[in-house]
Amino acid sequence: MRPANVQKIDDIEVLRAIAILFTLYQHFPIFATPRDWAFPHFAFWSGVDLFLVISGFVISRGLLNDRMSLAVLVAFWKRRAWRILPSAWLWLIISIAMVGFFSLVLGVGSILPTLRDALSAFFFVANINLHLCGSGQYVCGEAPQYWSLSLEEQFYFLLPIVLFLPRKWVVGILVAIVSIQLVSARTPGFSIENMIKSDALSLGVLLAMFARTSTYLAVEPTVLSLRWVRAVLSAALVIALAWLASQPFDRSLSAVTLTAAALVWISSYDRSYLMGRGLLKSAMVLVGARSYSLYIVHIPVFLLVRELFSSADVGLSVRCVTALAATAIISELNYRFVETRFRALGHKPPECAPSSVPAYSKV
Repeated sequence: MRPANVQKIDDIEVLRAIAILFTLYQHFPIFATPRDWAFPHFAFWSGVDLFLVISGFVISRGLLNDRMSLAVLVAFWKRRAWRILPSAWLWLIISIAMVGFFSLVLGVGSILPTLRDALSAFFFVANINLHLCGSGQYVCGEAPQYWSLSLEEQFYFLLPIVLFLPRKWVVGILVAIVSIQLVSARTPGFSIENMIKSDALSLGVLLAMFARTSTYLAVEPTVLSLRWVRAVLSAALVIALAWLASQPFDRSLSAVTLTAAALVWISSYDRSYLMGRGLLKSAMVLVGARSYSLYIVHIPVFLLVRELFSSADVGLSVRCVTALAATAIISELNYRFVETRFRALGHKPPECAPSSVPAYSKV
């Protein structure tokens, strides 16, 4: 049996790139009215579901290497906090300041909904807040991206606690969580079952556990070593991820989750089964490494572009290039000077601790 590897997997980084590109395109209407060639047939919110399966898989790989203890639990929460919170809180502050300027100085919109978004994000319940505002309880603010982050933070809190149980119990609990949700007729959008869904995260954990068994090696999809088979199947799964998300049948959300899990399973072998080596893959890996910064930054940037061009007769291409270029530049700055530097603090051992610390995947 191959020992679990906690180093970065390039194909997983490619999946992160696909997920963030889906998300960027889904939010394209924030700053411009798109030409309706894709949206009637595809829905790109499924990028978030792909992110969730990836998160469950990658986070679990590190935790499963250790016997759970209070020290391991605290160290894990410390790494997660340094990894996520600095960028998240920085861009909450920037969003409030930006919306406040537009509201109080320019008289555009109201700052109160965004303050509510920020408060719910600070207490890790932005997913519940988005359900309430999306279902008409009150007006939504300008920081909606924090809902999935809150869902992940809730997962980060609960998963290591569950892992104190015997592994057979853990498997049983996760299988039950996944099964109940997959067979349920769930509604995408702002429904509560969508805002608190845990099947994607749980499937990621189960995949990480499965990867530690001999059966995992026995079912390795080696046929994907063939270039054309790899190209056709990978493209089909990525297209299906977007197409299934647009379909009105009752189990579409479950179909999206299973498709995302299939992509993560294929990528988990670290054998370039998702995408062959080359310049395109190198570029996708680079984008995937910056996916968190892109996710946090893109909505404030899109909103800024919308307001800058609100009274200007500027074409779609100019708006698009401006928004994407600004997002790329600002997210790169956030990645280099905020995300990377604070993440390193989370991996720094205490001064009194031994220098040999388990190596965890940097998510």
